[in-house]
Amino acid sequence: MPEIYKEDQGKISRVILVTVIMLGAVFALNQLHGFLGANAGPDRNLQGFIDEQGRIEGIGIDWRYLVHAPLIGLAALFAFRQFNRPKTADFLIDTENELKNKVTWPSRKEEVNATIVVVVAVLILSVFIFGVDQILRQCISFFYKGF
Repeated sequence: MPEIYKEDQGKISRVILVTVIMLGAVFALNQLHGFLGANAGPDRNLQGFIDEQGRIEGIGIDWRYLVHAPLIGLAALFAFRQFNRPKTADFLIDTENELKNKVTWPSRKEEVNATIVVVVAVLILSVFIFGVDQILRQCISFFYKGF
């Protein structure tokens, strides 16, 4: 098995990267599975090997899984390559270290106050836009009824 580049650093961000890549692959394969359809893929030459439900005769599995297996393997290889690639790993290690050591995270009180300010600002802006919309609606209806 190949050695992992800087194994003891950036574990959280590297695991998140691999998880995101693999979840993306699973969702893409799910879409591909539906797109192919059970009876849409095999050629007429394979009619003796594929039954009406899209299963391979004698094995009993859906033929689409034979397409998925190598693709999920390729996604896993790509994810491991990104996990172990020095340029990507160094970026993720630096990002994780910066988030842990250099970013100033607000306290709970500061976060609550900032949230209240945002909610109040959104409400005020919503009322203002609603008022302008009503005024413009009345003006437009006045002009259209006049003709």
